[in-house]
Amino acid sequence: MYKCLDDQRRITYSNITCEKQGLRDGGPVADRTTSMPFTAPPKPAAAALPTVKVPVPTNDTEAAGGGARIKPASPLIEKLAK
Repeated sequence: MYKCLDDQRRITYSNITCEKQGLRDGGPVADRTTSMPFTAPPKPAAAALPTVKVPVPTNDTEAAGGGARIKPASPLIEKLAK
């Protein structure tokens, strides 16, 4: 890695020598870093969401003992629930 300076004293880092680019040597490169090409992370496999089964009371007796009973807003849904 080469640190080069142009006529306006702007710094350029390159793997090509400064002389080949028509620039002046800018001194040693301190605290070198390693760069790697970016690769997108693999997409996760489409996993099915876990199925949660909620017990539905079948009559008013079960609803009274096990929690709140929800009344369907639509008569069609109420008919399908039976």
